[in-house]
Amino acid sequence: MLITGLVTRQEDYEEEATGPPVAAAWDKDGQPTKALVGFAKGKGVDVAAVRRVKTDKGEYVAVTIERISHTARADSSCRMKHSDPTAIPR
Repeated sequence: MLITGLVTRQEDYEEEATGPPVAAAWDKDGQPTKALVGFAKGKGVDVAAVRRVKTDKGEYVAVTIERISHTARADSSCRMKHSDPTAIPR
């Protein structure tokens, strides 16, 4: 089956992620808390990459993540499961 006219690559984009409140991000000695470390790890960034942002709810940490898209490719391991090529699973 050949499908034409599909986009072969999505645009790159930036994603803004807000993490824990500043008060919960560093301890009294200025060291990152488990909340901050977990947030950074979950976003795939170093703790040093976070910054403080002011919101309506107070001051939080945030990070901007650059999402780089990949070019689509034909995957030969992808096969139709149905014998009727016009059947579309619901």
